[in-house]
Amino acid sequence: MVAGAEKKRIIVIGGDAAGMSAASQIKRQRPDWAVTVLEQGRYVSYAACGMPYYVGGLIDDFDQLVEITPEVFREKRGIDLRLEHRAIAIDPAAKTVTYVQSGEDEGQLVYDELLIATGARPLVPEGIVLGERVTTINNLPQTKHLQQLVTGSKIRRVAVIGGGFIGLEMAEAFAAQGLETSLVHRREHLSRMFEEEISVLIKEKLQHHGVKLYFGAPLENIVEQGDKVRVISNQEELEVDLALLALGVQPNSELARDAGIELGVRASIVVDRQLRTSRENIYAAGDCAQGIQMVDNSPIFSPLALKANREGMLAGLNMVGIDTLNRGSLGTGITKIFDLGVARTGLSFDEAEKAGLRPIKNMITTRSRSRYYPDSAPLRVMVIASRINGRVLGAQLAGPLDAVKRIDTFVVIIHQGLNLDQVMELDLAYAPPFSPVWDPVLLAARTTRKKL
Repeated sequence: MVAGAEKKRIIVIGGDAAGMSAASQIKRQRPDWAVTVLEQGRYVSYAACGMPYYVGGLIDDFDQLVEITPEVFREKRGIDLRLEHRAIAIDPAAKTVTYVQSGEDEGQLVYDELLIATGARPLVPEGIVLGERVTTINNLPQTKHLQQLVTGSKIRRVAVIGGGFIGLEMAEAFAAQGLETSLVHRREHLSRMFEEEISVLIKEKLQHHGVKLYFGAPLENIVEQGDKVRVISNQEELEVDLALLALGVQPNSELARDAGIELGVRASIVVDRQLRTSRENIYAAGDCAQGIQMVDNSPIFSPLALKANREGMLAGLNMVGIDTLNRGSLGTGITKIFDLGVARTGLSFDEAEKAGLRPIKNMITTRSRSRYYPDSAPLRVMVIASRINGRVLGAQLAGPLDAVKRIDTFVVIIHQGLNLDQVMELDLAYAPPFSPVWDPVLLAARTTRKKL
């Protein structure tokens, strides 16, 4: 707890991961400060990453997706949480935020310090109109609506447009509910997330479970006609009962832009290492804020859950005067496609090449456990390293769900700037139920080292 500083009025715009992490941290450090959170929706602090699994039937209880209730924030943490309050303007000179309550009553609040944590929203191509059967998945009401649709008798055929994490997870969710599922993706491979070698394994797993793939098929239009939807790509026209857009997200940065705050990569809000924006006394964190790629310190747009939670915490600490630097992130991601786990961290080969790091990549096929141990299965490990000094720049894995959590070992390796020789010196644990004697991380480092 910090003491001695004058009392301040804090406003947080946005009540999800970054916003509530910051608000909670501020009240923890300065319980005497007035912290007000403006949230345009009816829910805060919910498990957005769990939404596909609710639609897919793995989670039965909708309420489990709510991590912390509004009552806990208000009564136990002392936060003035205002739901269905949409911020519509920021005046940095007057230090005010104008908001609309429940779409009608307008009000204004004065702040000493402000945090913008407005998150991101799904990309919807120009000309495509969302409706009952053309939708995205971005919040809890949408999730509940989707689950009710797919478990009813009206939906048999579904098209998912987009091959990112959400697209893959939703394709699995629909297929798991017994729906005829198609995945439409504009590239031949999932190259923005995974290298081609890993992408091929993902495609094979989807096809094995009956998902129809239309890759290299840029979307041209979606037309909702009654209870049918026409999905038109440059390859084919599909007629389905439901179309889900999963084309990525864009930062909700219009409030910041209109307040004269500098924007950067993909219109995300530019912040410094302490999450301060270009306007005094205004911070930004989470999916709306520009990030830092830890490998080469390049600016990135990385809308991931841990980044949002961490940046919210860091912003809260800095706002109460505890100077804390944001070192950045690695874009680490992990998901499953049925029984195949896939994970990635750091730079892709193309990203490393563009950064001038002279990368090589090497993929091995090893085992998740000792060969003779029950449930031992193939595990693919790819390492991307620099020819200059052998430094590990990125890694990707595909295999059993528990085995791909080895990505976290690579996170530490890259975070610490280790080269392949140093990785080979790591004393990693071995027992047949967990690993071959040469752990896949060590084996991948050793074989990559030979290619330098």
